[in-house]
Amino acid sequence: LSFSETVNTSSLLVSELTLWSSSVGGDHYRLTGATVSPSMPSNVLMLTLSYDDANNVRAITTVAVNAASTFIGLSSAAVADMAGNTVVPRTVAASTLLPVSLYAADVVPARLISFGILMSNGTLVLTFD
Repeated sequence: LSFSETVNTSSLLVSELTLWSSSVGGDHYRLTGATVSPSMPSNVLMLTLSYDDANNVRAITTVAVNAASTFIGLSSAAVADMAGNTVVPRTVAASTLLPVSLYAADVVPARLISFGILMSNGTLVLTFD
């Protein structure tokens, strides 16, 4: 995330960020967790999505599939600058969703990391990374 001025990293509320499939809305996913770097104030923040968020976004076949299907929206509560001023929101209603400026596709294949079998009812449980 790049901002026009330095923001207070500790004020970032990831749950106020939503990924959208188009500039006018469409399918979306509201984030719930991420780690943020750097930890000090900056105008550029890098978020590493939580395991659950990353998998939930991948499960939506229309969001973040490519650069053309990756937009972000945020509420005014998402982050504040060093003076405590809240960010200008980017919303569907205001037609201000922001397109992605750098997109890298997921090219890492899934790996089977464990499995279990319940012979009593014939259930096979596969766990992927």
